[in-house]
Amino acid sequence: MINQTLPQYFRAEWEKMRAMPPKKRWEHFWTYYKIPTLLLALGIALLGSMISAGIESNKEVLISGVFINTDTSEEGYAYLSDGYWQYCGGEKKERVDLIQTILINLSKDELNMETADRVMQVDALIAAQQLDYMILDKSVLDFYAPQGLCLDLAQVLTAEQLERLKDKFVTAYGQEQQMEYCAAIDITDSAFAQKYGFIKKPVYFVVVCNGQNLENIPEFLDYLLSA
Repeated sequence: MINQTLPQYFRAEWEKMRAMPPKKRWEHFWTYYKIPTLLLALGIALLGSMISAGIESNKEVLISGVFINTDTSEEGYAYLSDGYWQYCGGEKKERVDLIQTILINLSKDELNMETADRVMQVDALIAAQQLDYMILDKSVLDFYAPQGLCLDLAQVLTAEQLERLKDKFVTAYGQEQQMEYCAAIDITDSAFAQKYGFIKKPVYFVVVCNGQNLENIPEFLDYLLSA
């Protein structure tokens, strides 16, 4: 490349490769340009990922949730995420967040650092107001409900929903509220469960006390129950 500009060098290399047979051309390219090409491809991929993440973070969140100690099918997760996004109009400026299956073993015989890390992970999501609802098993419900982290459903559901779903409500004594409150809905036998299934039962739906999108909970709950 002595006494050549960069464009002149690449033009000369291109002319050299054009004169080669196809197999020889590929071998020459792979020998001299493999690493730069791979690095360029990696850089483009990283840049694309960063741009995509930035675009996603700027979108308005319609609803955000998490599964804890239970699971559903891939179709079930798609119904609650992309399906609900489309149900709400499929606007490109909006998104639905759903975290699949955090496992927390709350057995007294199994309490360890891993359990503590999982609890702190959920607590951090709640503190950051990144959760509106949780779908969980009884052990996690019994852990969170007394702490007052489950919003009283009477504060967020419509009068019609409160009447229609009253037989499915689960009450708990909240230490902060100093009284019993409606902490969860049993969705074990819901239309969603029958269509998509739950790996572990019984299963409950709770609303997080400080969720940022609580105004969307009534509509989302009806969407969930009418799958």
